[in-house]
Amino acid sequence: MTDAAKVLDALKDPVNGYYDPRDVFTTIPRSAVLPTSYAAHAASPGSPGSLKGVRIGVIRESMVTFPGIKADEPISAAAAREIKEVLGGQLGATLVESVDPLWPDDPDLENMRTTYTRALAELVPVFFPQLLFRLNDQGQPVFPDFVAAIKPTTFAPGRVFGSGKLAAADYMVELAEGHIEPPKNLNIRTIQGLADERLFRFHIAQYLTRRAADRLPDSYCRKLRAYRYGPGVFKLDWALSSPIPWGDADCKRAGTVHVGGTLDEIAASERRLEVERNDVA
Repeated sequence: MTDAAKVLDALKDPVNGYYDPRDVFTTIPRSAVLPTSYAAHAASPGSPGSLKGVRIGVIRESMVTFPGIKADEPISAAAAREIKEVLGGQLGATLVESVDPLWPDDPDLENMRTTYTRALAELVPVFFPQLLFRLNDQGQPVFPDFVAAIKPTTFAPGRVFGSGKLAAADYMVELAEGHIEPPKNLNIRTIQGLADERLFRFHIAQYLTRRAADRLPDSYCRKLRAYRYGPGVFKLDWALSSPIPWGDADCKRAGTVHVGGTLDEIAASERRLEVERNDVA
């Protein structure tokens, strides 16, 4: 614990503190920032009952063992035993545990009100929605529960999946707001295996609603939630070794060239978006 506290102290910037404006995940409540170092509060004599009155959360999702991975079982079992016997039994801490379907609930410990899986269900649609569209090595969806809930949707070029009634975007909203259960295999282990590319998308209206829930009137928060987005747009920049060899002289003289399909193709695309928008409404 002392070593972990030292790491927290080392992460603190002398000017900006713990918050890094480049990384939204460094946002923490001011009440969690101590005027002194964390390490100064982590030292403990280790005598019986020295942690009495301290509540320690046990993240069971990090201890779950998965079928076919035998190496995890003795490590997880030993950690669970030591946490309960040493932290709880010898040092007297009050232990509370998160709940996961793959971990047997300990009747001696209080359950947390939320879980990592619930947190993932709220964060993935906001920061990393494309995670749910992942395909495995066989070209099949990684999250079949997601497929069963949404309308036929393109997951990859030439790969369309979906047998449900929800548009993918509506599923994301319902998942983030806790109105539907997350996919059964959405957990820390899945995220660690799939999120290596660190691509994130940011739903600003939803994020601001949550961050400002205790500061803005309900009427304004409802307006944020009800905002209807237009068709998605992205910008792609290329670093080229030489000018593009346009065949048209006007394109060569233009500072900016917008490239699209034929007029009929663009019109058809706009009509399709309008139909989908009316279907959702």
